[in-house]
Amino acid sequence: MRGEPPTIRQRLDPVACQWHDLAAFCSCDETRLRDLVERAPGLYSLRNIPKKSGGTRVIRPPAPVLRDIQRLVLDRICTMIRFPQWMIGGVPGRSVFEHAQPHVGKCVVATLDIKSFFPSTTGAMIQQALAALGFGGQALRALLRLTCLDDQLPQGAPTSCLLGNLVLDGQIDRRIHAIARKHGIAFTRYVDDIALSGDHKTAGIAGAAKDIILETGFGVSPEKFHVHKQGEQQIVCNLVVNDKLRPTAEFINEVDELIWLCLEFGAEIVAADTGVKVLALKSRLNGKVNHIEHANAKLGRKLRRRLYGIQWH
Repeated sequence: MRGEPPTIRQRLDPVACQWHDLAAFCSCDETRLRDLVERAPGLYSLRNIPKKSGGTRVIRPPAPVLRDIQRLVLDRICTMIRFPQWMIGGVPGRSVFEHAQPHVGKCVVATLDIKSFFPSTTGAMIQQALAALGFGGQALRALLRLTCLDDQLPQGAPTSCLLGNLVLDGQIDRRIHAIARKHGIAFTRYVDDIALSGDHKTAGIAGAAKDIILETGFGVSPEKFHVHKQGEQQIVCNLVVNDKLRPTAEFINEVDELIWLCLEFGAEIVAADTGVKVLALKSRLNGKVNHIEHANAKLGRKLRRRLYGIQWH
């Protein structure tokens, strides 16, 4: 490729169609790759991650041999594309603060959540997204087997956030962005959390966004659909955005729980749950603790002391 990588929205020339193409793409021996593709569905474990507040969350982390090839696929695809500015979650170098910042000080802020996002993202959706990137034939079928489980995105696989982003960009994001831009409304998405902000038109655009999501076969969580005016507390991903970014009690509790999980069960398990590398998880937690520390120095120092106790290796 010459020049800058294309955006997700542009179709590439064929990247891989045959086994040997995919092996070269993954920097993997073809025989080893075929064997791994054959065994892939049986290379996931099932873990119930307890929540500090009670209950559990189910994740399906892949075995190291499968996780390593998924990370290779993730890294290679990331070099092929430029992510649009509204796409935040699951994009290297972007954080939840960049998701919330565009909505600070707006008259109206609307938020909505795609219900059961990972299990609702089907193999057919992922196939379409990968085909748009230039994968086909044997290579496409092999990639689907390497990255899907039971015809859905497995929570805990490194590739799941990226593939989810590809699906939403092709089916939802561009349509919402076009409507929002036409009416001067800010739009960002952090994995399955969508935020819109601007003037009085924002509520109507949020309703249109909901309709777009439902048309594609995804659902919208009714309890997470909110529209708030300036006189009310406006929250994006547990960050108050009325006048400046401020952490809510829920944001602080979320960070506290992540640190607790790392201390109790290990950073590797928590990283798998969020589909990132351990060092990326460390960077995220440091950033969130820094933000809390700016708002509440005493509480921030307390969380930082606990953060120092985590074994990151």
